[in-house]
Amino acid sequence: MKRVICVEGDIGTVTLRTVVGIVMTEITGVGVAVAVAVVWRTGWMVLWLVPLVLKLISAMCSVPREGLVLDDGDVVRDRATAEKGGRGVVTKKFLITSGHGFQIIEGPPRIVLQFFRHYGHPRRSRWNEIVQIAVVVAFGLNFPVGLVVSVMCMPLGLQCVWTGYVLYVTVVMYVSRYAHGQWWLTTEERIADALVYAEEHPGEAMVLFKGGDDCTLTVELTRTTHDSHGGAKEHAMQLLQPSPIVRQGTGDSQLERSSGDKLVPQKEGS
Repeated sequence: MKRVICVEGDIGTVTLRTVVGIVMTEITGVGVAVAVAVVWRTGWMVLWLVPLVLKLISAMCSVPREGLVLDDGDVVRDRATAEKGGRGVVTKKFLITSGHGFQIIEGPPRIVLQFFRHYGHPRRSRWNEIVQIAVVVAFGLNFPVGLVVSVMCMPLGLQCVWTGYVLYVTVVMYVSRYAHGQWWLTTEERIADALVYAEEHPGEAMVLFKGGDDCTLTVELTRTTHDSHGGAKEHAMQLLQPSPIVRQGTGDSQLERSSGDKLVPQKEGS
């Protein structure tokens, strides 16, 4: 029996799991705030809770994002071919022109291209966008305002606690940046881990990606190693050559031609 690994896209609504994750990222600040409240009995403890409050506000007012979209005709056709025992898949190969090595994605063009066009793009929501901008500004002002308040209003011991906490946050920020912390616990990393597990345990696992409310994809990974960059490039070009693909589902086999295209991933914010 295969182990099914289902990875959900980061396009859904905020759940309790999201809120718990946000609280855990600020657990150190919450702990220091509690200690300050117990030892100094002061309202300045709120300074350590500001980042948590801002994150929760940002999560509650998050901008919705686009998921995978299938036309009604595509869904009916694929469902009909599946009921007849066929795969009903016409695929195309795409070469990714950035990243390490040569990456080729093969799949139905109407699905693959969405990841390079609109999947994950924010849907316009004026008030939510205004809130997000305000949260960014508030985060930028949090440190200088806290620094001024600590110097002018806090006792010496509390000043030392605030300064030490700010230094701790700064060090953690740099460690996270240079350790590629922006990828930790992301959907991309979860998919990669699931694919590596499936590759190391052939036939024992199946990786699914839920890219929308009514769209779940099966994802597979195949890797090859080569002695030189030239050999890897030659192999990639061979894979991109047009090749016959058998399409089933109507009772008769049909030959389709599959060609290769090049895709350039969009940069964040584009």
